[in-house]
Amino acid sequence: MGSASGEIAAEQAIHPSNEPALTPQTDTVAPVIGLFIDLIVMLVRLMVWLLVLFVKLTFWLIQALVAVCVGIFAMLTRRV
Repeated sequence: MGSASGEIAAEQAIHPSNEPALTPQTDTVAPVIGLFIDLIVMLVRLMVWLLVLFVKLTFWLIQALVAVCVGIFAMLTRRV
């Protein structure tokens, strides 16, 4: 019986009773949550970059259209 209680004490020393012996969820869930957060941050940055690019392209397109309209108006209204 002495060796059995020694084995139990050794087992309790390896795995204390206040925490479970197998906790794979806490070890595997935290990195996955971190990856999801990184993915969300990357997607938000991509959306902001695309929005800025869209605004810039729209501004350049409006500038080009205004320049073309002013040029056409200048050619049509010039005096011979």
